[in-house]
Amino acid sequence: MIPADDRGIRLNWRVLVCLVISVGIIVWAVISNLQPYRNPEKSFPEFKKLVEDGDLLVAPDKELALVEEPTTGKQYIEGHYLEHAPDGKLHERTFITHVDLHSRRMEILELLSSNKQHPEYNQVTSRFETHY
Repeated sequence: MIPADDRGIRLNWRVLVCLVISVGIIVWAVISNLQPYRNPEKSFPEFKKLVEDGDLLVAPDKELALVEEPTTGKQYIEGHYLEHAPDGKLHERTFITHVDLHSRRMEILELLSSNKQHPEYNQVTSRFETHY
């Protein structure tokens, strides 16, 4: 026989807390998986077009970096650019361009220095990423 005060549905707090934690982990995993879409990849010809059109953003807080990851062997250019939206507004975006820095470093530096309208393009930094 069920006592008179236990007739309704009982809330199990442990199950509820585990459910909330599980949903939080799933949301975090989905957001983490979308990270590459915030940093779209550009091909080297697309990067050259950004330089030639003057759409790169280079400032002390928005650096243009030649990045090497010795642990993985990845080499890429990382930076910011202005994207022309269909509504006529400019939107700031970030990009990476995978490139062999050992063979193309001089070509990249010459390309950046050839744009006389944007002398800030010469402020390129080299960075080594180490993820242990």
